[in-house]
Amino acid sequence: MKIGTASSVQIVHQTVDIDVAYDSFTRNFEKILGKFDLALAASFANDPSLMDEAIKKMEGEQNLMIFGSLNHGVGFRLIGEQPRKAIRYTMGNPRVAIQMTRHDIRAGLYVPFNVLIYEVSESTIRIEFDRPSSLLGTFVNADVDKVANELDVKLEKVIEKAAHLSRP
Repeated sequence: MKIGTASSVQIVHQTVDIDVAYDSFTRNFEKILGKFDLALAASFANDPSLMDEAIKKMEGEQNLMIFGSLNHGVGFRLIGEQPRKAIRYTMGNPRVAIQMTRHDIRAGLYVPFNVLIYEVSESTIRIEFDRPSSLLGTFVNADVDKVANELDVKLEKVIEKAAHLSRP
């Protein structure tokens, strides 16, 4: 077996610091996003219109939803340190993803996308993510790029709203 080709790509990594409490921000972030229910979506696998309706009901603001989360902070206990406040969210929307994968299946490599939120201090959080447009831009496909650019804007709006709701 021969391994295929490799190429280098440029990714735009975004870092956002916000002066809000971690618990308040993550609570609001989760509240305004929908939650993907794989079992429910799968139960309609043979009926695309019912599946589409089920997924629509899972959508949160900006038509985004959380597929899952991973608490990276709790792992610090493994090395004898106090847990930290840090969570990675996997988020997106199957209805948005298909708008890209229909044009280039490789878009599935980067959607859903990931966002890491962690506490810098008691009153400051940091959000880090690779801009969906830069990840998906590696495929040089105008149809994919259009949707990916919209994802950048949607994510920014969700972050802005969660920050606004988290301020006293």
